[in-house]
Amino acid sequence: MKSITRVEGSALPAFLDASKKNAYVETIFLLLDSLLPESDLNVRQIKVRQMVGFFVRRIINDLKPDQKVVAKENLGRIIFGSRCEIEFDTSIFKLSENIRPGKRVNAGDDTIATRI
Repeated sequence: MKSITRVEGSALPAFLDASKKNAYVETIFLLLDSLLPESDLNVRQIKVRQMVGFFVRRIINDLKPDQKVVAKENLGRIIFGSRCEIEFDTSIFKLSENIRPGKRVNAGDDTIATRI
């Protein structure tokens, strides 16, 4: 894991487009892969943004700086009414067939993407 950043903001219902201005915790991971160039950080980064919702307004992230994580490991908890956004480079990951923007997924159960 590369970094964890907490950003203060509003607490609108997470399903609204305007909720992009909500408070969030952004965690950036670096993919450890000997086949990818060390200098190509944009391809190797996976960003996870946990955004607060209207009801609870709290994000719990259990990770520590520089902690190594593996697939399906918990990052923390998304509290009622919050949401999570994930960004990754589609040149090295293929989106799973049953996943589409806005679809609800269960942590540890649903595979979002696989390494190409």
